[in-house]
Amino acid sequence: MKALLKSGDTEKIVFFANVSRQREIYVMAGHYLQSLDWQADPDVMKNIISFYSKGRAPDALAGFYDACAQVIQTTYHIISYQKFLLRPLLREPRP
Repeated sequence: MKALLKSGDTEKIVFFANVSRQREIYVMAGHYLQSLDWQADPDVMKNIISFYSKGRAPDALAGFYDACAQVIQTTYHIISYQKFLLRPLLREPRP
């Protein structure tokens, strides 16, 4: 697994983790996937949640959910701030 992690081949890492069925391997794969751009790919998010659950790593799973909540909060805050800034522009009629 360590050699696969060094290679960076995500498909092989996911495949090996699913085939091996060892807790440590699941957790290692979850950590690796969390180092990727998991916000942009829902399949990576599903695999992280699945691996931490199968690996019986509640602390890692809670940490991942916390990271998800922070991303959502940051994104929502930026969007609401942009709406606040654009509000006066939206009220003025167009020429």
